[in-house]
Amino acid sequence: MPPLRGWRRIRLALLLGPLLAIAAGATVYWQSRTDMVDRFLSPHMFFGALALAGAPAAMLTRKGGWWHRRWGDVYLVSMAVSVGAAIPLALHMQSRFFIYLSIFCLYLPFAGFRALARRPSNPHGGARWWDWAAATLALSASLDFLWRAPEMGNLAPIAQIFGLLMAVWTSSDILVLWHPPRHPYFWLVEHMGKMLGSFLAAVTAFLVVQANGMPVLHRYLVPAAVGGPLVIMWIGYHLRRLRRVDQRTHALQVAPSR
Repeated sequence: MPPLRGWRRIRLALLLGPLLAIAAGATVYWQSRTDMVDRFLSPHMFFGALALAGAPAAMLTRKGGWWHRRWGDVYLVSMAVSVGAAIPLALHMQSRFFIYLSIFCLYLPFAGFRALARRPSNPHGGARWWDWAAATLALSASLDFLWRAPEMGNLAPIAQIFGLLMAVWTSSDILVLWHPPRHPYFWLVEHMGKMLGSFLAAVTAFLVVQANGMPVLHRYLVPAAVGGPLVIMWIGYHLRRLRRVDQRTHALQVAPSR
């Protein structure tokens, strides 16, 4: 890994400085609370809201640009902290359903970030042991989720849908790690699909808690039903843009030789 120099140090400070300040303030507040639920609920909600703001900001900025990477970093860190705080809450509630969802919400942004790191243009890319560990853990959790779904009462149909979806998704991830596709932009599909998929999961969590007027089944399934096709369209739009850029570049390279 090359040393951090000049503007890279400034960039790192701009990212870590506010996050460290927020973490310090949250720690002081956390220590002042006596109830375990209050201790974890506040950082879960705060960083969850920050993730919901960071994802659209990253989507609307120039891909690969400074602001896109910074908002992506904010989203990744916010999701990690928010979901990390949600796991003790799920354990306190003794809810297997939310424990499994928390695992998936951690896995998706991690896998999306690693898809970017494994792109063919990166000389230090390629699957690492932590990619295999994360995919194996997520697949094991999804299979257990699917197996235990009938025990989850009214949430059983939702658990079966989510468990099956994640089992298929993580199985395909393991196949990709084993035999990476040769398509030059497959990494982009993986990166955007995982990141936007995790954003839909965050929106689902928000609706489950806040949208009390919606039927329970709708709260869980509407974000995926509406957002899924939009994600596919968004990825297709960027793939078409990249193909047009490649075609123009190829035309410019061929023209002088004629």
